[in-house]
Amino acid sequence: MIVSLLAVTCISAQKPECKKWKNGSFYMITDDGYIIDIERKGNRQTERSGKDNSSALLRIMWKSPCTYELSLWGAPKTGERGPVILVTIYETYEDHCMIEVKSNLGPEIQRAPFYRKKK
Repeated sequence: MIVSLLAVTCISAQKPECKKWKNGSFYMITDDGYIIDIERKGNRQTERSGKDNSSALLRIMWKSPCTYELSLWGAPKTGERGPVILVTIYETYEDHCMIEVKSNLGPEIQRAPFYRKKK
């Protein structure tokens, strides 16, 4: 009993493996069932919405191994800023991770899965 309790404690205390989520092809599913395709390379993230086929180019600034900020590409880096999204990866799995999303536009915090596209 003690051994299994220690094993569960050690497993749950492990840090998420965030490095593999920095570059690649990913997707998210919105609350209303639409897919957002995401491509990441370096400090750029391109998002394409399945709802209306709109796209956005975002700047990624990694704050720590598992936390990053997203802002519109071309927005000022300092001074008055536009919308900024803070994302924290808090659990990782083979094909997806769980993220916590906050914005400077309001106090809401959302948690959602973030998927890796299969090759």
